[in-house]
Amino acid sequence: MRRGWYRPVLLAFAVLTAAPAGLAQTPGPSPSFQATDTNGDGRIDRAEFYARMMEVFFFLDQNKDGYLTASELSGVTAEAIRAADGDSDGKLSAIEYINQRFKEFAAADRNGDGVLTWTEVESYDRLGPGR
Repeated sequence: MRRGWYRPVLLAFAVLTAAPAGLAQTPGPSPSFQATDTNGDGRIDRAEFYARMMEVFFFLDQNKDGYLTASELSGVTAEAIRAADGDSDGKLSAIEYINQRFKEFAAADRNGDGVLTWTEVESYDRLGPGR
């Protein structure tokens, strides 16, 4: 993973850990984590993660052109966008975005079992990859 991407773009994991506005965060999986865990097994597998990240992509794509630009990724550095921008066109396609998100999935999956637990997501959100 290229350094510098995960911190400003923790939106994906913030989506999984944040409580809806107006609700206090309680110990245990957030309502967003639970919504992503569509089969209710307490873990987010790659298919569930993919579906949620596609929702996030299309939510962020404000002009609905199929790409994310720096203006749509507020708080993300140009360096971070370049790190994920495989074809160097200055914007992220859904594939580029998802590829980056899955690098983060792998980094958050501390035990390498192919699923994310609440503990892994919370730890990654708090500490970043490799910690």
